[in-house]
Amino acid sequence: MVQKPQLLSRTERFASGNTAMADVVSIGLRRLARQDPEKALGLLDSYARRMAFSAEEKVAIARQIGLTLARRFDSRALQVMAEYDPELRDNTVSEWRARLLLRLGRWDDAYALTSRFPEDLAKTNRWRYWRARSLELKEPNSPQAISLYAPVAKERDFYGFLSADRIQAPYKLNHQPLNLPPKVMQKVRNTAGIRRALEFHARGQIVDGRREWYHVSRLFNRDELVAQAQLAYQKAGTSRRSARSARPSTGTTWTSAFRWPIAAPWSRPLAHAKSTPAGPSRSPGRKAPSWPTRVRTSVPPG
Repeated sequence: MVQKPQLLSRTERFASGNTAMADVVSIGLRRLARQDPEKALGLLDSYARRMAFSAEEKVAIARQIGLTLARRFDSRALQVMAEYDPELRDNTVSEWRARLLLRLGRWDDAYALTSRFPEDLAKTNRWRYWRARSLELKEPNSPQAISLYAPVAKERDFYGFLSADRIQAPYKLNHQPLNLPPKVMQKVRNTAGIRRALEFHARGQIVDGRREWYHVSRLFNRDELVAQAQLAYQKAGTSRRSARSARPSTGTTWTSAFRWPIAAPWSRPLAHAKSTPAGPSRSPGRKAPSWPTRVRTSVPPG
């Protein structure tokens, strides 16, 4: 079934309604959805009438088949996600369900759904904003929408600024210095990816170092990202080049918003390219490539 989910088309072979067979069919349907979501959706209706899928399998079906359709902005995904995850057990399914309702302009349904979100979703600024926005679109000039916007407008992020625009309030930057525990800084400093990135950078292998630096940042939580930024700032010193590349995050100061020690020639590639003469092997009249000399590549110039 895992290798040939197309076998589900022979429905007579999966007539048994026991739990084990339902799990097998569920796995096959989810595999088939990756290859042919239209066929998987058609077979799902047939099997759902004869098999009792477990609660876990229903959520898995909503996640695989529902999300496949939702990412294509297919409105049929709404029925699948509502039927197979009615209790909003999967956050990804719930978010995509809300996105699709918003895209389709179903403001009433979007407001009702976001009002039912579990706490970990409902407290995020993104969905606090969209709950208020869907209510405003559903009921223009609603005072309740303004009351929903107001607390979000006090936040320093994208949705905070959008909320402030909706109620014509000033932006709140909420400048707050961050004091990280030393153990967090030490943990980030000793992370294998950070150590590799700094070693590559010290050896002049800038591209490899940058790749490691950004890859390992995906594994960090918010505090660890700030610690990574502070480490970058320490390595870069007070370089103005680093200052230009600062990216502040919510609740942090400018000095803790550095993501990469960029005190290297490639931080300003255009200026470096203009100051780098063409090599002797270049033919007359041929423009020198705008690559820093410290960036290494095995591909010859074209």
